[in-house]
Formats: sequence, structure tokens, C-alpha cells
Amino acid sequence: MIAYRGLYLINKEGIVMHQLVNFFPLGRDVDEALRMVDTLQYFEENGDVCTANWHKGDEA
Repeated sequence: MIAYRGLYLINKEGIVMHQLVNFFPLGRDVDEALRMVDTLQYFEENGDVCTANWHKGDEA
């Protein structure tokens, strides 16, 4: 057996906003995971939709 690796970002209301599951041989991108956390936090604080490749400090 091989474990899958998963990342789930859940908002304050308990709704899954982002999910990513990787099979064992596929690598993960920690910077992208942190960017998604920043994006979710920005959305929760401002209500603005973040564009593709948005990074903290960018205009939404």
C-alpha cells in the first residue's frame, strides 16, 4: 500500500474551498500551497476574487 498525499483548505464556514490529492510518485509544490492559503485568507477578508497566479500583495 502507498499513501496518497492530500491538501484541503476549508473556509470559516466549513466549506472545502480547495483540494489537491497526489499519488505517491508525484511531487508537491509547497509555495503553491502557501499561495492558496494566502488567496483564501484574502478572499475571506476582502471578498474579492483573486485572478490566476495571484500572489499576496497583488491587486485582486
